[in-house]
Amino acid sequence: MTELDSAPAPSPRNILIATGVSFVVGLLVLLTTILPAEFGSDPLGTGGLLGLTALSAEQNPFEERLEVHRSDYVEFELGPFQSVEYKYTLDLDAPLVFSWVA
Repeated sequence: MTELDSAPAPSPRNILIATGVSFVVGLLVLLTTILPAEFGSDPLGTGGLLGLTALSAEQNPFEERLEVHRSDYVEFELGPFQSVEYKYTLDLDAPLVFSWVA
């Protein structure tokens, strides 16, 4: 029988270095992209340079609107291997809530 040559296990020093590098990279990603884009907090100023602070300023799509709620019901009976494409026209930035049963 022959014994397979395997790569040596990494030393504890190399594991600590890899852990430290990954922590620093994760912290940089958090500070430069995630905080500005998701929460509007831009501690390093990179979110403004990259245009990410505009993402956190978007309005809530589920906020209450003054327009009257309208309800439509459409039913399609399809046979095997049949399909349908149903299009709906909306105003700009108007929400659409839908559900379907197959």
